[in-house]
Amino acid sequence: MSRDHVLSLGAIITAMLIANLMYSVTLPLLSLTLSRAGYSETMIGINTIAQPLAALLFAPFIPGLIGRFGAASVMIAALLVFGATLLILPMYVDMTVWFILRPLMGAAGCVLWVASEAWVNAMADEKSRGRIVGIYGTAGALGWALGPVILLIAGTEGYLPYALTAGMSVLACIPMLLSRGKEPDLSQGPRSKIWLYLLLAPLPLVANLSVAASHEAFDAFFAIYAEALGKTEKVAFTLMALGGFAGMISQYPLGWLADRMNRVLLTSLLVVSSMACPLLLPYCLEMSILGLVIIFFWGVVSTGIYTMGTILVGERFRGAHLAGASAAFTAMYAMGVLIGPPTAGVSMDVFGPEALTYTMIVLYALVLPVIAWTMLRRQPSRQT
Repeated sequence: MSRDHVLSLGAIITAMLIANLMYSVTLPLLSLTLSRAGYSETMIGINTIAQPLAALLFAPFIPGLIGRFGAASVMIAALLVFGATLLILPMYVDMTVWFILRPLMGAAGCVLWVASEAWVNAMADEKSRGRIVGIYGTAGALGWALGPVILLIAGTEGYLPYALTAGMSVLACIPMLLSRGKEPDLSQGPRSKIWLYLLLAPLPLVANLSVAASHEAFDAFFAIYAEALGKTEKVAFTLMALGGFAGMISQYPLGWLADRMNRVLLTSLLVVSSMACPLLLPYCLEMSILGLVIIFFWGVVSTGIYTMGTILVGERFRGAHLAGASAAFTAMYAMGVLIGPPTAGVSMDVFGPEALTYTMIVLYALVLPVIAWTMLRRQPSRQT
């Protein structure tokens, strides 16, 4: 592996870590801030969808921006926008202002995910795709795990957690600047309308929607759920961090496994396992050994669904099609966020905090029909 290749991979791994860290900090942090300001779970869920809605609307334009300016340049711009928005949010804890600011965060986050997923898949050949995406997924899972740790250290009140996260987004620009001109060319070849990729590769896209809806519902409301059941937010953040670290250490082994077995079968096993875990969530809050094992296992299998989706996209597409498919992949994640937190918020308002667990099970189950259809009709093919 050449020096430029290593530098390029290091830059994209750093960007993925920071992008996920920013989201894992902001989702529970913003929800708790609004809850303390007196807003209901339903209103918090509605405000949360401003981010993914912006991502969904902006995603079709990202492949063109990448083709024109390069992946590194657009990612630097996105990191700066996200960081600047984080600095402004705590100054104005007002629902109307946040409905203006959160779409900026959503668009910036969408750029980071689309560009990084296309970048890392373009660097991988078919024999090593699972392992390279596993390394990339490890960085992403580490970001998700570090978010709750930052909140445990910095707290959830005041300016400090916002400023720390914004500072990290600026630091992430450094490796991106060093890698400018070294990223893969994602401009060659025809592009399709991004929603056509849902027909070409439904399994990874719907799996991403499903896991996004479940993850974001959990991240947005788990701390509120824990407090409603008599536990502290520190317990919630500790469990969230454990799940994130479990996902981190399991990504390379899952990638290795994906290079050696049927990837659709592996995805189905991860989804079914993830569906079983929310039922045991009350035991996890007791911080018993069994509860910690459950959270650890859940972190492994749930994070693995996203990793398998990324692998399946790279298996199917190349060149400009890869950038377009990555945009569709991220747009489906955004659609999942549109569905998950609002559904969980309304369910918790109507049926009580326990409704969070059943909502997550239903959201995971959304991908099951597509898995069954893919197993019946999957044929080896590749879009070039």
